[in-house]
Amino acid sequence: MKLLRSVVLNRPMRALAALATILLLAPVPVLAFTWVQPGWQTISYLANGTEIPPSFTSTDNPYGGTLTVDMGKASTKTSASAAIELSRQMQIKGSSEDVLVNSFFQSLLQDANLTVKVWFEPVIGGKGAHTTTFFNFKKSAEDQVKIVSQDKTKYRLVRAGSEANAGNYVVHVRITYATSQESHERRRHRWDDDDDGHGHHGHDHDFHHGAQFDETLQWDNHTPSVASPHTFTFLGV
Repeated sequence: MKLLRSVVLNRPMRALAALATILLLAPVPVLAFTWVQPGWQTISYLANGTEIPPSFTSTDNPYGGTLTVDMGKASTKTSASAAIELSRQMQIKGSSEDVLVNSFFQSLLQDANLTVKVWFEPVIGGKGAHTTTFFNFKKSAEDQVKIVSQDKTKYRLVRAGSEANAGNYVVHVRITYATSQESHERRRHRWDDDDDGHGHHGHDHDFHHGAQFDETLQWDNHTPSVASPHTFTFLGV
């Protein structure tokens, strides 16, 4: 299991082929955790003004599993938002276990933002069993099209807690995307100031004088040429 942890921590996404080999060649493992529920459950879902709405798939393996969430895409002149929260119950097998979570994605943003949160919540808290957060972050873009990404691995010691809890946790994954009208208006005002020669970049206003302001607010987590869906790998290590 030390080899498994080393492979994933040092080369998170490039390790997929090596991980597959380890899973095929390794003896039947002493499982650090098992999934109690057969699949991920949708707790909440929103798709407002999207071209492609959010969707998800998952696969399990002897050590844990992978959840892939495609947050779709939106391109609008007004506003759009999308959100999804998924959950799944799991149970650690010992009094405490190291659990690893890898988060990987790439998205295109313009006047838009995204948030991601991944956390484990004990079914019954107390006696060492407490809510454990693996990821909780926000990324945003304003003036120009921006590619944002993450490929990060974290692992935490998860405790079984009381006899009543018996190592049972609910794994939560929440992702939101939204266009930013406030950012869009700031960009418009800067454009207008520059075009009139009144802004602090007034000397460059001829660069876009007479051109039409780009009204687009957008995100893309779907198109393979620019984006990769959110992929979460859960492993007992």
